[in-house]
Order: sequence, then structure tokens, then C-alpha cells
Amino acid sequence: METDKVIKAGIGYTIGNYFLKGLSFFTIPIFARVLSTEDYGVVNIFGAYEGFLFVIVGLAIHSSFKNARYKYRYESEGAITGKDYGTYVSNSYLLICINAGLWLTLAFVFSSFWIGVLKINTFLIILLVVNSTANAIVTAYNSDASLNYEYKKFLKISYFNAIGNIVCSLVLMFTVFKDERYEGRIVGTVLPITFASIYILIKQFIEKKPKNFSSMMRWGVKYSIPIVPHGISQIVLSSFDRIMIGNMVSPDAAGVYSFAYNVFVILQVTATSIDAVWNPWFYEQREVQDFASIKRVSSIYILFLLVLSSIVILLSPELIKILGGIKYRESVGCVIPIVCGGFFTFLYNIPVAVEYYHEKTNYISIATICAACINIVTNYIFIEIYGYMSAAYTTLGTYFLYFTFHYFIAIKIEGKSLFSVRIIWGASFIILIIALMANLTINCIVMRILLCLFCIIVFALYANKKIALIYKAQQKLLNRRQS
Repeated sequence: METDKVIKAGIGYTIGNYFLKGLSFFTIPIFARVLSTEDYGVVNIFGAYEGFLFVIVGLAIHSSFKNARYKYRYESEGAITGKDYGTYVSNSYLLICINAGLWLTLAFVFSSFWIGVLKINTFLIILLVVNSTANAIVTAYNSDASLNYEYKKFLKISYFNAIGNIVCSLVLMFTVFKDERYEGRIVGTVLPITFASIYILIKQFIEKKPKNFSSMMRWGVKYSIPIVPHGISQIVLSSFDRIMIGNMVSPDAAGVYSFAYNVFVILQVTATSIDAVWNPWFYEQREVQDFASIKRVSSIYILFLLVLSSIVILLSPELIKILGGIKYRESVGCVIPIVCGGFFTFLYNIPVAVEYYHEKTNYISIATICAACINIVTNYIFIEIYGYMSAAYTTLGTYFLYFTFHYFIAIKIEGKSLFSVRIIWGASFIILIIALMANLTINCIVMRILLCLFCIIVFALYANKKIALIYKAQQKLLNRRQS
């Protein structure tokens, strides 16, 4: 029954996320043609800033939910009312709101300072704080829902946000903000998630009022604060290249470069969906020390991501041409290393679960900060020498280091690798070869399609063999129990 719940949740997250991202994906050509490359760059730079502030405003408190779930437990599991996990979640929302109030005050009082630093107007700075707060609340809500595999709760909020984002943006861009369309796109993004966050707060505070705030949040903040520099460093890895290109080259170049990340979304949606199920499942298996299941399932997870990443890499040049047209054709030069780097960002989710489980959040931050610093330095050097396209390759290199750091930290914590060494490093080698072959055959779509088919067939044969072995193992176990 538990296995069915996990599988159902995994399928639900994946299908739902594909529908949600599908809506956004099919509107990319519209936004790409309505916005100039400069406006597109400003929108993406705003998104990068929001990523930084989201971590700071939210204090990464959502990262503590997995451990808080086992520390405080539900009332139905014997927890005292007011000292249970549900109360902990309410206290976390209150913490985010208090911190948001502080940052909103700083935005108003020191508006001229922020304008000089961020190079955006006061209106966008206020929207930045509001959007970051709403995002922190929705992220916490989704983290809570995923612990019990309640994918329907996640999807309802996500449907509202995704559809509202598209509709509001298009309406505002052609009416109120027709002269400043980038502002219409940003406001259209902020409004739906803000309404969603207000709904979440009202619903949660009706169900569970905040209580024992200081004692619960003392533990929560102690757990999550080391994750804040980790989260900021993650944003540096994923977004700072765009900010640097915007400042060192131009917003126009940042827009062209950023467009390549639209292809990366195809891979991101699947990996994010699987990770929403992987993390709580890993906690359950590690709690009972079922290392065989962890190794077996993580191997299938890695290989599935390998095949999906390979297919996206091989077809990415065509996707750029279809989605962006002539205006964004230069993005083809950086899309392959960006997607390849994305594979390593998702591969990192496998070993980092060990660090979270053992509450070694300091290790998490140190490893990610090191990778982020390397990323900033290499971006600065190579953008200056080779132009903005080089940022895609420096980001790929630092993503690989990012995964490697966390992999060896996980081994240090556990004293051994819980995952297949052969599968992890074999997949890493193969994805780099696939990226190289995609670059060499970038003008030959037939060759790349044949490589895609080869990847699918090999994975299908492997998966079929694994499923057969799992079925035989289960049958033997069942026979032993009956005898």
C-alpha cells in the first residue's frame, strides 16, 4: 500500500508538473516575440534577484520540515497540541511574514540605495519583496504537502499560479503596461502567487494557530540558517551568470543567454517532480536502514534522468529555433552545456539527502558556497575574454564540482556510499560524451535523432531487466513468508 502511494504521488507530481510547465512552455514563443531581447533580459534579471531574496526572506525554513516531521510528529501520533508538527508549520509561516515585514521596511527606507545597486526602479523593488515572500510561503506549503505525498494540494496551488501568471501577464502587457511590457510581465507573475500565498496563510492559521513560537523557531532557525548561504549559492550557480552578463555585456545579451534556460525547464520539471517524492521516501528508507532499496531505486532514478537529459540535449538546437525564432538563434550556442550542467544539479539531490537526514546543514553550505565562488570567478574571467557564451561552459564545470563536493561529503557522513558508484560516475561520463556528440553534430539533426532512439532503447532494456529482478526478489520474499 505504501509503495502504491509513493508511485501514485510520483506519477501525479510528474503529470501535473508537465501540464503546468506545458502551459508556460507553449507561451514561450508568444512572450519571446512580444518582449524585446532587452525586456526579456530585464525580466530574467528580476527573476534572478527574486531567487536571492526568496532565500533570505524565507530563511530556508521549508528545508527543516522533513526533520521537523519526525521531531514533533502529528497529534494523531501522540504529539501534544501546540507542540505538534502542524503548529510548527504555522510558526514557520509566521516567521516568514515577520521577516518579510522587515525587508519591506528596508526597501522603503533605503529605496535610493537599492535602486543604485540593483538598477531597477522602486516599484520593481517592492514587487521583488512581495514576490519573494509569496514564493517562500508557497515553497513551504509544497514542502509540507510532499511529506505526505499529497500531490493534489500542490497541484491546485500550482494550477492557479501557472494559469494566473500567463493570463495576468498577457492582459497587463497589452493594456496597463503596453509601453513598458517587461513591467506587465513581472506584475503578472507577482499577482497570482501573492493571492495563492494569502489563501495558504488564512487556511493554515484557521487549522493551526501559531503557538510556542520562540521555542519551535529556535530549533527551526538553527537548522535552516546554514541553508541560507547554501540557497544563495544555488542561485549564484543558476542565475548569477545572467546578472553578470547583464552588467558586463548588456541586458540584450542577458536576454539571448537566458532564453536557453527555457529548454532546461523540460528537464527541470521531471527532476523536480521525482525529487518531491524521492526525499520523503529516502528519509523513510534511511530510518529503517533499507540500504538495498535506496541503492536500487536511486540507480533507476539516475539512469532515467540520464536518458531524459540526453534526449533534451540532442534535440535542444531545434527547440531553440522553434521557440525563439531568428531573434534568439544565438542561444543555440549555449543551450547544450546549460542542459548538461542541469543534469548535475539534479544528480546532486541524491547525495544531499544524506546531509539533510543527518542535519549536517553546515556541510551543505560549505560545499555549495565553494562551487558558487568558483562560478563567479570563472564567469568573470571567461566572459571578459571569450564573451557571454562562455558562461554556459563555466556553469557546466561548476555544476559538476557542485555535485562532486556533495557526493564525497555524503560518503564522509555515512562512512560509505549508499548509492551505486558505477551508476553515478558512469552516468556522469556518458552525459558529457552525449553533450560533446551533440555539439559535433549540431548541424545534423538525423544523427542526433538516431542517438536519441539509441538512448531510449538502451534504457528500456535496462529498466525492463531491473523490474524483472525486483519482481523475482519480491516473489522469493513472499514465498519465504508463506512457508
